[in-house]
Amino acid sequence: MTWLIILAILIAGVAIAGVVYEATSAARDRATYKKQTPPGQLIDVGGHKLHAVITGERTDNEPAVILESTVGANALDWQKVQPLLTENNLVVSYDRAGYGFSEAGPEPRTPERLAQELHTLLKNADIAPPYILAGHRYGGLFVRKFAELYPDDVAGVLLVDSSHPQAVNELNDPSEIRRLENNVRIFQPLGLVRFVTRRNYRAQFLMEDERAEYVAFMMFDNKAMIPEVRPIFEDGIHLSDKLDKPLVVLSREEDDILAREREWAEKQRDLLTLSDNAEHLHAESSNSWMVFAEPEAIAKGVQQLKGML
Repeated sequence: MTWLIILAILIAGVAIAGVVYEATSAARDRATYKKQTPPGQLIDVGGHKLHAVITGERTDNEPAVILESTVGANALDWQKVQPLLTENNLVVSYDRAGYGFSEAGPEPRTPERLAQELHTLLKNADIAPPYILAGHRYGGLFVRKFAELYPDDVAGVLLVDSSHPQAVNELNDPSEIRRLENNVRIFQPLGLVRFVTRRNYRAQFLMEDERAEYVAFMMFDNKAMIPEVRPIFEDGIHLSDKLDKPLVVLSREEDDILAREREWAEKQRDLLTLSDNAEHLHAESSNSWMVFAEPEAIAKGVQQLKGML
């Protein structure tokens, strides 16, 4: 019985330490990052404002390049890519509702709603079509939905290590949503999510100050991720199997060691069938966070796509 009491005290002590660690870290991050002046513009999209980082200039009615992040990520995901594109393009990265500096938006956060809000953002920011849409991972699904809803606005699509709808629809599992909810409601207040996130493989390519900011916003954004993935995990995502636009599929280098990597590579090749005007490019590494690992490859993908228009 004594050992059980000691164990209970130890567990309680660790939990209290975790709560204090999370509370003080979150307060420090809010003061350091959330209260700073946003680097971009806050643009009303109908009842709430989205934060957009708009750089560069367009010439001769060339397409503006629109950068769409994956779930659980914001405009910071494009911090290595956007400067490479700005010299020759008008470029827009942004925080979807609830992420980064953007205000929360109405639910459900379906792919259709995300596309509509992006469309409104671009209109209200006076960024006229045509657009090149670049989507990373789940962002690839979102830009495909945008292209379905607003085909006349889209000049071409760049899928960056994009998710495949078949793989996403196979995740139709309530337990995955519960896992994410437990992370936010239970494990994050105990400091465990922050402890793991600080060692996240995404951040290994960032300098120390960049990493601190990136991790801080990952923690802020965790709550916004749940209403965004819930419609997809519960109902799947329904996309056309044809994209009547020039298409570049940019994939990380194939790794034949793991079966799941071989399956991923096959789905990347399947994405090429979306368009009769498609090119497949590969990055040099097999790292799965290409926006940080190989930003130059993404810039090359945009240039390749412009040459196909």
